[in-house]
Amino acid sequence: MNGLTKQQERAGHGIRLRDLLRSTQIRGIMLVVLATGFCLTLAALWTITRYANNNLELLGRTLAYNLEAPLVFNDAVAVQSILDTLATQEDLSYVRVQNADGTELGQSRNDTPVAVFMDHIANLLLEQPLHMQVTHAGEVVGALELRMQGRVLVQFLLAGGGLILLWLVLGVLMAACVSARLQQRISRPLDVLSEATRQITWSRNFAGRVPNSPILEFNELTKDINKLVAQVQQWHELVLHEKAELEHRADHDALTGLANRSRFEVAMQKALLHAMRQRGHFALLFLDCDGFKSINDSFGHAAGDQVLKKIAKRLQNSLRDDDQIIRLGGDEFAVVIGSIRSEQDVVRVAEKILVRMAAPIFLENAVLIDLTISIGIALYPQHGDNTQTLSKAADQAMYQAKRQRLGYALPEPGQAHMAAAGSVM
Repeated sequence: MNGLTKQQERAGHGIRLRDLLRSTQIRGIMLVVLATGFCLTLAALWTITRYANNNLELLGRTLAYNLEAPLVFNDAVAVQSILDTLATQEDLSYVRVQNADGTELGQSRNDTPVAVFMDHIANLLLEQPLHMQVTHAGEVVGALELRMQGRVLVQFLLAGGGLILLWLVLGVLMAACVSARLQQRISRPLDVLSEATRQITWSRNFAGRVPNSPILEFNELTKDINKLVAQVQQWHELVLHEKAELEHRADHDALTGLANRSRFEVAMQKALLHAMRQRGHFALLFLDCDGFKSINDSFGHAAGDQVLKKIAKRLQNSLRDDDQIIRLGGDEFAVVIGSIRSEQDVVRVAEKILVRMAAPIFLENAVLIDLTISIGIALYPQHGDNTQTLSKAADQAMYQAKRQRLGYALPEPGQAHMAAAGSVM
């Protein structure tokens, strides 16, 4: 199950480059170490066996030289004495001496269990038993059969194996250090690159850039990524700009730049909630140009558009920055004035607007237009406690001001009651 899970995880998420480098390098190091150890072991075995065979042959010659005289005289006692002395001193496990007739004159054997075990090892590696003739004055006077003890060979093997093992361990450690350093030099720039791109992606901060890398190939990749991020940044800024323009067009009037009818309900709800929480007051003003149709008929729609722009500008200059001005359509405007203390505050604002609107409007081609407007005022909560009631009250007051040429008007008590009743119905 664990194996399947790891495979599925790798298939789904991939393997990290650092892990891939580590596993590849470890496999390569182990392969090199094992191959080197195998070659060194073979070389050591060949050297040791060659040395042991040469040593065995040298021991045979030494023993033949010492046995030459006893063999000439067939002195078995002297032969055995020499064997007991030299065989023990020279680490021979088995020696047998025969005269020229094949008669055995003496032998020496080490039959201990350890010696027998080591002899088996020696027999596997050495060319023994060694048979050697003993000559005197050119004539064969006897023969030797001898075997070397495996103890010396085993000691050589252990010493050589220990040195090889030590070398292998040192080689693995050195290779691991080199591998770790190599991984760090390769993976660190990639980690920096990955972290930088991740931060750019998550934070959407396309102004960020990936730092340069000391590795040439990675540095080229970094440059390409930075170029791509720069292009994405341009596209992102363009999209944000277009989005902002679309949002602005959606709730603003294209001609005057004021908020359009879609923002009217939002502005009213915001003012209502604020007044309810603060137990305060706000005012709604409806404005309508008197005789605007005659301007379009006399001077054209282009002139009418210029007049509407002038009206919007004068309204902005007459009100506070946090007062909301909305063009409802045509020559109709609405103003939401928040945080008022009394009816007189709104009346002063209306009078200020009328004064500014009374100034002649100069158009192109030296056209001079005198314009008047009518303003209907509705107060919260005196004239209504919701958007519909206040809108009807302000609309009725505006038409009252237009009919009676009052400039501005507030709903009469009966009109406010009728507006509220109509809203309920």
